[in-house]
Amino acid sequence: MLGFFIVATQMRRNIAPFAFIATPLAVVAIAEMFKRDDSKRHKPSMLAARARQITSIMLIVSIVSLLFLIGTGRWYFHERRITRQRGTGYSDVTFPQAAAHWISQQSNLTPELYVDYFASSNALMWLPSRFRLFVDTNTFAYSDITLSEAFDVGLAKLPHNEFFDRNHVNVVMLHCGPDTQLLVRNLMRDELAWVLVYFDKSVVIFIRRGIWAHTDVVLANPMGPQRLDADSWIASATGTDYEQALQLGTMANVPISLRYWSHGASICRKAVELAPDYHEAWLQLGTCHGNLGNSAARLGDLKTAVEMWRDAVACFERVIALDAGDKTAPAMLERTRQLLGEAKAMRP
Repeated sequence: MLGFFIVATQMRRNIAPFAFIATPLAVVAIAEMFKRDDSKRHKPSMLAARARQITSIMLIVSIVSLLFLIGTGRWYFHERRITRQRGTGYSDVTFPQAAAHWISQQSNLTPELYVDYFASSNALMWLPSRFRLFVDTNTFAYSDITLSEAFDVGLAKLPHNEFFDRNHVNVVMLHCGPDTQLLVRNLMRDELAWVLVYFDKSVVIFIRRGIWAHTDVVLANPMGPQRLDADSWIASATGTDYEQALQLGTMANVPISLRYWSHGASICRKAVELAPDYHEAWLQLGTCHGNLGNSAARLGDLKTAVEMWRDAVACFERVIALDAGDKTAPAMLERTRQLLGEAKAMRP
């Protein structure tokens, strides 16, 4: 069992084989441990009987605790992996079905497609065969250089236009998150070359400008903050409070990546209301408030800017209180306090 466990920890996809092999062995071992033997010859000692009782109690407590953590959603919340929540194995959380279906309906789109590394294989089954992916998660099929580039472009370590031009990519589908946030922001800024034509609660799609066949797609799919209904997204979260909070924290990656700060703030505010110890959502909320303050300052609305920056400071302080090891919040806190100081100096 130890050998199987070591193998299983090397790749997540090996956990299922481990479970099938280890579970019968574990059942047999546990049954053998607690098998009764009434013969006097093999009568267990008082110490052995006590050890079995203690083991039984520990096993029962462990099972009850695990069921409680899973039932309340705390198990999944502490893992911070939305794809491991109950019922999310075959859904848009894991598979970008809606986004891939949208692409398949756009007959004018050119077939060269880039999907971020982690979403690539999960998108394959929903895409028509005419669309070719730059890379998927079959790591044995690609060189180390190709795989490295697939990661680096998502993290904005490679210039996206140079990369997409060299590989003739004209359509980009990204699952919003830490591995793609910078790329999404850079594509949003690069309005002369790329245009946002689709987003949902987890995925965004950009297509290249300057291609005649893409013109109708761009005109038919105007995107902007007005297309995002934050209240509807919040209402769509299901499960326990902790499960809903984790879903909302994941959804917030989309408006935050697109710089729709007010929508992101609404979603994150609900997330921390449901799970007050969700320090990542507090950091997201502080980021939204800070940027809303920056926007107000650029418009000359110093009063609103100060209010937003104060809210941001409170969020960053909460992050530090919940997670002393966070490396982002202290720098953002210092910068926001600096902005507040400058605003105070500007007041008459």
